[in-house]
Amino acid sequence: MATRKPATKRPTTTDTPTPAPRRRTGAVRRTKTAAAQPLAAAPEVAPAVSAADTPVEEHIRVRAYYLHLERRGRPADPVADWLRAKQEVLDGADA
Repeated sequence: MATRKPATKRPTTTDTPTPAPRRRTGAVRRTKTAAAQPLAAAPEVAPAVSAADTPVEEHIRVRAYYLHLERRGRPADPVADWLRAKQEVLDGADA
């Protein structure tokens, strides 16, 4: 039969004091500031698409977004996307 080891007392937080954290060389100590003011209520935000937008403008917006997706994250000019989308939509509307 196996013998058990005698139980040892584990140190508690009252037995050994915790050392203070060490500061890095050149570290800046932050000072305590006054209590932060509560945030004000957020203002009402206008919807991204207003009721005044025409179907043509919405179509241009969607086409410009798809042009952005076609680049697959490569950098480009969003204004150029918008102008290209506008030209494509208007040329398609005339046809």
